[in-house]
Amino acid sequence: MKNSQIMLDLETLATSPDAVVLTLGAIRFDPFADDTNSVDDTTIHMDTFYRRIDPESFTWDAAIEPSTMDWWMKQPEAVREEAFAEDDRHDIRDVMRDFYKWANKGFEGVWANGPVFDIAMMEYITRQLERGNPWRFWQVQDARTVYRLVKHDRPNPKLHHALWDCWSQIVALQSCFRNLNITEFPDNKR
Repeated sequence: MKNSQIMLDLETLATSPDAVVLTLGAIRFDPFADDTNSVDDTTIHMDTFYRRIDPESFTWDAAIEPSTMDWWMKQPEAVREEAFAEDDRHDIRDVMRDFYKWANKGFEGVWANGPVFDIAMMEYITRQLERGNPWRFWQVQDARTVYRLVKHDRPNPKLHHALWDCWSQIVALQSCFRNLNITEFPDNKR
């Protein structure tokens, strides 16, 4: 699919690549569209993937950092309730299997706010599960670098919710591309 991209966001219990992951959110999007109005008060009307993950399903030595736990305890109650809710938790193996199926509908790139956090964590998990990544190394894109290039809009009605953070990151990225007057990726294949 031309221009089909995936935005990825994780909420975790550490900042290292071996972190326990609480939630995984992803949205398929067109970077040159404007998805500002693709939401209402409760729903994102895009192709989404969202799962809460059972921390007990990390059977390898996964990290929980006291400083990250302290940070979570300082967040608003609604944010903590979403991240730590006990209902609808899934085994990391099942989540990754489902994510692969969802992602393999096709995409040209995978974006995150810095590849050394979300992407590195996902790749660490795939190594632990002895699976390949659903993307190639050259498909990884860093949204945070693009944000630094130009002023942009970035609404975020639900901070630290992996799916809503994805939507916010998409809207910010699309705003950057509009403000930079970028309407397509150049063909740099050699």
